[in-house]
Amino acid sequence: MQYMARAKITYCQYGDTRMKPTDIWSNNIMSLFNPNGWDPRPPCRVRGKCHESAPRGSKTGTQGLKNNYERSKIPAELCEEIITATFKKYGAQNE
Repeated sequence: MQYMARAKITYCQYGDTRMKPTDIWSNNIMSLFNPNGWDPRPPCRVRGKCHESAPRGSKTGTQGLKNNYERSKIPAELCEEIITATFKKYGAQNE
């Protein structure tokens, strides 16, 4: 993975109520050498304005969700943004 770019994102920037910081590893992240790649939204740094507080051990945030399926869901906006960026870069070549 040392040759793949990493984007640090937070789920609340993609419409979720949880902050949940997450790393996305990809070979299609925008950079100097990949100007048409995916450009992630900036990470959230504002506590209490766009997401609920969830200190360790609490019953809120990801740890408060009822089952593994609910805890593992990825925000739809994040998925759509990555797919759109990938299609823009690679999709036109296959037509």
